Formats: sequence, structure tokens, C-alpha cells
Amino acid sequence: ITRMELSSLQGVEYSHSSVYAEIESVLIPDLLALTGGKHGQNELYHMLVATAPDLTSLTNRTSMLKGTIARNMSQITALTAEFFHQTSTLTAENHNLNRRLESIESGENYQSNRKISMNTCGKKRGR
Repeated sequence: ITRMELSSLQGVEYSHSSVYAEIESVLIPDLLALTGGKHGQNELYHMLVATAPDLTSLTNRTSMLKGTIARNMSQITALTAEFFHQTSTLTAENHNLNRRLESIESGENYQSNRKISMNTCGKKRGR
């Protein structure tokens, strides 16, 4: 049996706003949790509609906005640090790869110079 049915049996006009108007705003979050767990989403929805103005009066919007800004700045700082870390890691890797490439290229130049030198020397011997 729902509250609405109980109210009609007692001859009282039922309204969510009238039921929750006398409840202190500080208790409403706990009541919402209990209502959602015990009576389902439909009753919770009606309760939320009736108590929304009281719930918004509980929130300190200035503090909430400052907290969100601080959290965003913290994330920006963390992402910036991660970006610089990855950039330095990739730069160091490219430096190592360039050194290896130079080593390979200088070795190929040495090998090709040696082959040319050997071919030239071999022709002189054949005369």
C-alpha cells in the first residue's frame, strides 16, 4: 500500500510537497537514500521533485565551483607533467636512434670505402 492510498483512506489530501515540507533539509539526503532503497524509483522520483528546492539550498554553490576549478587545475597540472615526461622520453629515444643510425651509416661508408680500396688493390696486383 502506498502513501497516496493511505492518505485517501484517512481522507487527507496527499501531496509530496506537503509531506516533506516539515522535514529538516539536512535529513532529506538520508531520507532519499532510504526511500530509493525501500520503495523503488517511482517513489524516489516523486520525493526528489518535492524536495529539490530544499536540496539545492543545502549545496554551497560557490564552494562546489571552487572545488571543481581546483580539481580541473590539478588534472591540467598532471596532464602537463605527463606530456613533458613523454616528450622527454621520446626525445631521448630519438637521440639514441640517431646515434645508432650514424654508427650504421659510418660503418657502411667504411665498408664501401674498404671494398673500393680492395677492388682497386686487386686490379693492380693482376697486372
